[in-house]
Order: sequence, then structure tokens, then C-alpha cells
Amino acid sequence: MGSPELNIKIVWSLARWLEAHVGREQLEAAAKAAQLSVEEIDRSTYWVSLEQIESFLAAARMHIPDDNTFLKACGYRFNESYDVIRYMVQALTEQQFFEAAVKTAKFMTRISHFEILRSARNEFEVRYFSTRPESRLLCLSRQASWLYGPTIWAMPPAHLTEKACIARGDDYCEYHLRWFDRRRLLPILGGAALGAAVAAATAAGDLVSPAITLPVLLPILGALLGYLYELRRAQRANLRISSEVNQVLRDFAHAESEARSEIIALHQRQRDWIRLMEQQVAERTATLETVVHGLQGLQQSRVTTLRGFSHDLRNPLFVVRGNTQFLRDRIQDVEGSEALHDMETATAQIDEMLTRLMEVATQDPGFVRLAPEPQPVAPLAEMYRRRLKALVHGRDIKVSVFCTREAPDEIVIDPLVFDRVVDNFLTNAAKYTHQGSILLEISGTPLSLLEGDSSQSPGFLTLKLSDTGEGISPADVQRIFRPRPNDAPPSRPDSYGIGLSSVVRLLAQIGGRIDVMSKPAVGTTFWAHFPVKPIATKRASAEETLDNMITNVVTIRKVEN
Repeated sequence: MGSPELNIKIVWSLARWLEAHVGREQLEAAAKAAQLSVEEIDRSTYWVSLEQIESFLAAARMHIPDDNTFLKACGYRFNESYDVIRYMVQALTEQQFFEAAVKTAKFMTRISHFEILRSARNEFEVRYFSTRPESRLLCLSRQASWLYGPTIWAMPPAHLTEKACIARGDDYCEYHLRWFDRRRLLPILGGAALGAAVAAATAAGDLVSPAITLPVLLPILGALLGYLYELRRAQRANLRISSEVNQVLRDFAHAESEARSEIIALHQRQRDWIRLMEQQVAERTATLETVVHGLQGLQQSRVTTLRGFSHDLRNPLFVVRGNTQFLRDRIQDVEGSEALHDMETATAQIDEMLTRLMEVATQDPGFVRLAPEPQPVAPLAEMYRRRLKALVHGRDIKVSVFCTREAPDEIVIDPLVFDRVVDNFLTNAAKYTHQGSILLEISGTPLSLLEGDSSQSPGFLTLKLSDTGEGISPADVQRIFRPRPNDAPPSRPDSYGIGLSSVVRLLAQIGGRIDVMSKPAVGTTFWAHFPVKPIATKRASAEETLDNMITNVVTIRKVEN
């Protein structure tokens, strides 16, 4: 079972929620998963291991739809968790309550401690340290105890901002709390005392007739003024906190809306790309159907099937053979000249037929017809920042995008191809980065560095994308640019293994480049180079393979120490 490290009281509220909302049987099953009984959970002095607490939290989470509901479940009947002590706690202020919670944490845990960063009348900032790795569920249960603290005084829950979390790789957890301010009795009592003092002074000086009950009226008036003052002060404080909370909610709603808009735009770009591919496939299919229909037209009968098609193919060759023999004897006369002309015509016919067949057979579906247009570079930073934030929305990943002065003013490129390549890089960075940061630098690279040109002008727009994701082993760096074999298991459920191979084909067509540098468990950096102006590239031939494209387009950089 492990050594006693945490007080079972940590999960008391969650246990009560399970019992009330999913039934006693599910509570007993969750307790059993942690090698506990319900009776032991109800013993406020019982200590258990961290593993038992984690097992109970995980078993309970299976019955709760989301983290927000889990947080509420951990604060269920929070007042009752303090038993009779809550009447003593109510004599404290919220600030004193939170400070006392830090001091008495040793009665709840033997593997962790708190450190107060800031303490004010309606604001509290605390940092939590643990000697053991802890799960996100345990962090949420701890947040609930801070969040629902003010409810002891029948106040709304506090507003909690999480700044760090051990479960997400940080060295500590850090919380910033704000709560609504209660009315205090001190101004009321002060006003009453001041009124009593004035009444006493007035009576002693015989300033008014003794018939006037100043000793009663003035203390009451002073208490009333003190109450109005305190009421106004508390109202202003609560309005300020409410405004801050509403601003946070507005910011969150704006971020949520912006993320949804970017995801919708990404899907629209994907649909546009699919529509372009379908259109080109349809055109190629129509060309093949025309050829096939022409062949089928020659096969409408037994004569015009194999014999007819064979006759059409052999006739030019027969002319060549027959006239070649004729030319041997009559090369100097007029008939020889006419035979030579017939042979040239027949040869041209054969060449035309073969050319048409080769155009259809060797047309590479990976190459698309380009429609370049000017694209200003300055707006790209904000546009890509929105895209990345949308892709990592709700995760603990910092996004930074900036444009350097080396970046060109504009780039002439097909917008669909440009978006297709960039979206592949951005989605891969977001997919394989679980925490940390993603940095995109928009810059320029002179032709001299990539093409051997002496010009120092930015011949290429360069996007440098760095992440702190999983990284790629040296053995796998070449493999990521090739489609995954059909019988190979996917590296992720949402990965089809074709994205970067299509990027290589597109960059090969427009004359672009890719540089990559990666280290497992550290992260990956991609450099995508796009020519500022369209570059005339030769069309892929039947012999040009994806391996050749990778060799020409991709450069693998050594990891910098």
C-alpha cells in the first residue's frame, strides 16, 4: 500500500459527490481500486500513500465528463469537510483562512509544502512544492480547496488563475486567487463609538437640552454612516473583482472564438486543396477516357478491334519497311524522293502517337498547375500567430511568431501551394508538441546561400519553425519525408504519413528547399525556403522518384551542441 503520505480528507468531498451523483456502488468501486473502504475515507485522521490517492482520483474521474465538473466535484459540500472547525474558521477573514491553510498544510501532507508569494485582503498568491511527481487530477483536487474556501462564509467561490503546474512539467504549482470582499464590522462599530463620544461631549457641555436623547441618536447615526461607508467600500471592491473576472471571461471567449475561426479557415483551405486535386484528377481521367474511347471506337467489330487497331499501328511501319527497300534501288529518281517523303510522314505519325501516350502515362499527379500571385509578407506574422494559437488552444504551449528585417516585402507564389506547405509544418509542430513552446521566425535567405548566386538580396522567404516537441531520431529523419507503407502501423491515430512527402513534391515543383534539425526529447527545427519569385523548374519525368526529390530538396543539419 505504500507509506502514509497524504491525509484521506483530501478526497472526502469527491467521495460525497460520487455517492450523491453516481451511487454508493461506484463509490465503493473507486475506493476498492485504491485499496480502501468507504469507512476509511470517512476517517479524517486516516493517512494513505500518494499512489492510493491517485488511484481513487483516476477511478472517480471515469464517472465525470470533464475537468471543470471534476473541479466542482472536489469542492462538493466543502463546508462540511471542516466539521465543527468551520465555526472557528468563520471567525477568520478569508486572508487569514488562506494563510492558516498554508501553515497547517503539514497536517494534510508529508511530501509537500506551500510558500506564500503575496497575501492581501482579497488577493492571495501561493506556490506549491512536492517531493513526488503528481498527476493533473491531484492538482485539480488541490485547486478546489483554494477555490471553494470563501464559500465557508456563504460567499461565491474565489477566482483562481493557474500560473504553473507540476503535472505539466513545471517545478511547482502556482495559483493566484481573488475573491469578493465581505462587509466588515469595524467601520460600523467605529461610527457608533464616534457618535457616542460626540453625544457624551455634547451632554457634558450642556450644549443642548437634556430632553434630546443624543446619547442614543448619535451612536445610531454614527453606526449608520459607518455601515453606509463600509457598504460602499465593499461594493466598489466587489465590482472591481467582478470586472476583472468578467474581463478574463471575455478574453477567454475571444480566444475561443478566434481559435474556432482559425480551425474553420484551416478546414476550408484543406477543402480548397482537395477540390483542386479532384479537378486535376478529373481532367486527367477525361484525357484517359478520350484515349480509351478512341481505342474502343476501333474495336466496334471483329475487323475494327484487334485487326483494325493492329492495322492502324502497322500501316506506318509497313510503309517505312516497303519504301526502305524501294529506296535502295531508286534513291536517285523522283519516285525515290516521294518514297522518302512517305517514310518521313509515317515516322511523324508514329512519333505523335507515342508522344500522346507518354504524356498520359508519365503525368505525375503530385505536380499541380500553378497560379502564382503576389503575397505581402508583413501580414504573415499575425496570421500564422493566430493559426498556431488555434492549433494549440487549451494546451500549455507558448506560441511566438515574429518577422525579421531580412524578410522580403512580398513573395510571388501560388496561394494554395503556399498554404498547403505552411499548414503541414504548423500542424505537425502542434501535433507533436505537448508542452513548452513553438517559435516561428519569418526571415529571408539570399540566393547565394542556396543557389550559389552572388546576389545578397533575399531570393527566398524562409520560415524557421522550432518546437520543444518529441523530436526525431537520426534514423527516422529521412523516413518522415516518405509516405508510410500501407502495412506499417501509424505513429499516431491522427497521422496518415503523407504530409511531408507531399510538401517535398510541392517544394520541388516551385524550386523550394527544406532544412531540418532534430533531437529526441528536445525538439525539432524546420527551415522552409520559398523562392521570392517563380523559378523555372523542369517537369518531373518518369524516372524522377521521390528519393531524387528528397535528395534535391531536403538538407539534414547536424544537431548543434
